Amino acid sequence: MSNTSKILVDINIDGTNHFVGTMWHSIRKNRAFSSFQYSEEWQANPVAFTIDPVMTPLHSKEVFHSDKKALFGCFEDAAPDRWGRMLMRRTLNDEAKAQGKHPRSLTDIDFLLMVDDISRMGALRFRIDTEYLAAPTANTIPPMIRLRELLEASEKVEDNPEARKLLLTPGSSLGGARPKATVLSPDKTLNIAKFESSKDEYNIIRWEAVALHLASECGLCVPNFQVENITVSKTDQRTILVEKRFDRSGVFRIPYISTMTLLNASDNDSENYSYLHISEKLSEISNQPTKDLKELWKRMVLGILISNTDNHLRNHGLIHTSTGWRLSPLFDINPNPENRNFSLSIDLEGNNDIKTALKVAGYFEMPKTEVKNIIRSIVNTLQNWKHTARKYGCTTSEITRMAPAFEHAEFDRALSITT
Repeated sequence: MSNTSKILVDINIDGTNHFVGTMWHSIRKNRAFSSFQYSEEWQANPVAFTIDPVMTPLHSKEVFHSDKKALFGCFEDAAPDRWGRMLMRRTLNDEAKAQGKHPRSLTDIDFLLMVDDISRMGALRFRIDTEYLAAPTANTIPPMIRLRELLEASEKVEDNPEARKLLLTPGSSLGGARPKATVLSPDKTLNIAKFESSKDEYNIIRWEAVALHLASECGLCVPNFQVENITVSKTDQRTILVEKRFDRSGVFRIPYISTMTLLNASDNDSENYSYLHISEKLSEISNQPTKDLKELWKRMVLGILISNTDNHLRNHGLIHTSTGWRLSPLFDINPNPENRNFSLSIDLEGNNDIKTALKVAGYFEMPKTEVKNIIRSIVNTLQNWKHTARKYGCTTSEITRMAPAFEHAEFDRALSITT
């Protein structure tokens, strides 16, 4: 990219593209700066809304981003995270090496604009003139019947250029550090396929499915998902978790922002925020705050009880429906048997226990008469975690290893409170 870029930003609503505004991005003295201006067309549009809480309200003034980070949060959410960036960086390095050139450094704006347009997270689209950047070629997104091929590529990605090339387009738009790809269902809807990693000490993918199932049993909103088991040898089987993309409705795109964007926070900033911060902003922006705050509180309690420690600000989000912003379905929930060092705390003091969850329930508009009944229901469901684990093919040794994530002092306290 040149030192100064002018990017036109569209948003796709119900299959129709709308010109939202213009983003300017520049690099001066190795520092990145960006600004954004809503278009008059978007301001006059009856379906218009602010695409980022920082860009509020809708007006024609140019909004300048703070020097806290290079891009506005809504654009960061549309860019790849660690897995996608690794694929992009290494693929460009492969190409430079083949041409005998020195690989160039990639900036945040490079990563944003290189993402495949079809699989990009959310509903934002980017162009310089009339053509969308990183516009897909034919058959860009692989069908689910190629899961085995994608799995094999994910296992070779460290040292195989062809494997990286295969995964680049379907895997570059999604957040997180784990191996993954976007795949098409037979009905042409987008799904996330998550693969095991050679660095995993246990089957994290299988246990994420267990956690999603338990969350659903607790009445929480989770994406539709399924587990695919791929036999690679007589003694070896791989697990793939396939989740329906909640930022899509059929072929239509759904706007999305993370709670990092909601709070105008940065990566590795979770220690400076809490669930209370999210609840405050959610009460302001949600179209159904009472329902969303209750859902968030229940997710917080579930996370404590199953030791979901990777609960940072990128692992919570909102989607925009025809009636406004709503809490997105639950995602990236992983029990941790090794420690209980949560990325995001309940309150400003860094507490992560059931007693504190009860104490702050009022901030989540939880009626006092319901709080203990909800905890009792969640506890009763989680007591069957071993049965659920076996249902998903977890072995006795795996269940023994994972026990500390489900059987701990906080679970005992929750049980005693409800009895």
